[in-house]
Amino acid sequence: MKIIASIFPIYLITKLFYPKVDYLVPPNVNIHIYEPTLKDISKLPKIDYFVGAGYIINPWEKKIVVLSNAKYIDLSKGAKLIYVGKNVDPHYWNSPRQVVYIYKKVLKNYFKNDTAFQNIKNLDKTYEKTFKTCKIRTFITTHPAWRYLARDYNLTQISLSLGENYLLPQDLLKIENTIRKYHIKSIVSVKGYSSKLLDYLKNKYKINIYYLNPCIFGNSSSNYIIIMLDNLKFFKKILLCEEN
Repeated sequence: MKIIASIFPIYLITKLFYPKVDYLVPPNVNIHIYEPTLKDISKLPKIDYFVGAGYIINPWEKKIVVLSNAKYIDLSKGAKLIYVGKNVDPHYWNSPRQVVYIYKKVLKNYFKNDTAFQNIKNLDKTYEKTFKTCKIRTFITTHPAWRYLARDYNLTQISLSLGENYLLPQDLLKIENTIRKYHIKSIVSVKGYSSKLLDYLKNKYKINIYYLNPCIFGNSSSNYIIIMLDNLKFFKKILLCEEN
C-alpha cells in the first residue's frame, strides 16, 4: 500500500500512525507558497492514499487526487479549525491536542494504532500540565503559527506580522509600540528565519529570540513528538513555566 502525504507537517502526523508514509512537498521549504508542478506530479508512483492538509488549506491537493486517482484523507476534517476572517489558519499541526482529535475522527479509520495514539495523548497531557504552571500567559511571535496551541492550552499569541507575512519594515512603529506595551523580553520566531529588523529589535530592546520548528524543518527520519517536545522546552523558558 502506497501512502503519500502532501506537506511535511502532514507527513509527520501520519507517520506517527503509519511509518511507511512518504511526502510530496519536501521539508525545509515555505509550504505557504510552494505548489507542486505538473512535472512533479507526473513523477509520482501509483498512490493508494493521499493524506492532505485539506482542500480548504491547499486547493492544489485536489489536483493530485484527480490525477493520481488516489483515495483522499483530509486531516482538516478532524481538526477544530480556526478562521481568521474568511481564511482558515492552516497551522493546526502545531498543537498536539489537534492531533488527538485528528486521530480519533480521521486517521483511526485508516491506520489504527493504539500505541501511537497513547503516545500523542501523553504529549498532549505534558503540554497541558506544563502550561498550567507558567507565570506568563502571553507570548509574542514573528509569525502567527501558534494560534491553535494558544487556544488549546489557554495562552495568548500576539503576532508582530499580519497573515502569513513575516516582519515588514513599514510595520516597525507598530512593532515597537507592541514591545513597549507588553514589556516584551522574548520573541518566538521560526527556525531558519533571519531578519535585519529582528536583529535591530533584539539589540535595541535586549530581547531573547527563540527559534522554534513549526513542523516544516527536518528530514524523513524526523519525529513529530520530538519536534514538539523541543518546542515545549523553548516555551517553558519564554513563559517561565515550572519544571515537571
